[in-house]
Amino acid sequence: GAANLPVIVDLATDFTRLPLNHPDAALLGVEDALVKRAYYASLQLASGVCVSNESFAEVLRQSSLPVDVIPDGWNQFDIMWSRPLLNSMFFNLGLNLIPGQIDDVIPLRRAVTRLIREFPHTRLVISGDLDVYQMFDNLPDARKLFLPPMELADYPYLLARMDLLMVSLKESEFNRLRSDRLLLEAGARRIPWVAAPVPAYVEWGSGGLIAASSEEWYIHLQTLIQDAELRHKLGQSGYQKALQRDLQSLSKLWARLMQKPVENKI
Repeated sequence: GAANLPVIVDLATDFTRLPLNHPDAALLGVEDALVKRAYYASLQLASGVCVSNESFAEVLRQSSLPVDVIPDGWNQFDIMWSRPLLNSMFFNLGLNLIPGQIDDVIPLRRAVTRLIREFPHTRLVISGDLDVYQMFDNLPDARKLFLPPMELADYPYLLARMDLLMVSLKESEFNRLRSDRLLLEAGARRIPWVAAPVPAYVEWGSGGLIAASSEEWYIHLQTLIQDAELRHKLGQSGYQKALQRDLQSLSKLWARLMQKPVENKI
């Protein structure tokens, strides 16, 4: 910078691949010439770049950028993460979304609709995307629930409304570079999951099952709906993996990253 201070750019996602229907596209998408210029300038001027997963890091390294990976974390001492799960008369199949993900959920629609009809104690819980909720208009109102966005501090409470997390994503360059944050959060709440074969999800590996086709979605979800022991086992496995990502554990990585520009100047 102008003061000759090291600058580290922490990138949450690859803004050059941001889908046009993403809620941040209008503000942060590089379709805008000014945003594009600012984005690339910040990368070129940075002393270092930090991202949350190796797939994204490899893309940036192809441009010879100095990239470090510090994965997403959570605070295990935040009491919201340890509040007991809510009692419900339903077994809740959860979709935790942001607006604009209707194309991601389409591969899952048939399997979920079939399972909701086959198992009377199940309910579909959708957070964040009203369009996806409306996509399941063929289900009775009593068998589906929409949760509006909550304050960040209440986010663990939102997850507590789900007994099984489903992470459905279509094949795209943007989705292939996603972090494992959703699976980390499921682990923090001891919630088993079924997810698309995104590289970061496959690498995370603990606490759930990977579904690479519509048939696998149906089989895996059916298995977990019926097998409480497996759900418990996967939930515990995900939690143990999540403990490795507590903020205290990641603080050493951040300290090391902050020290690197100083060492490089010596």
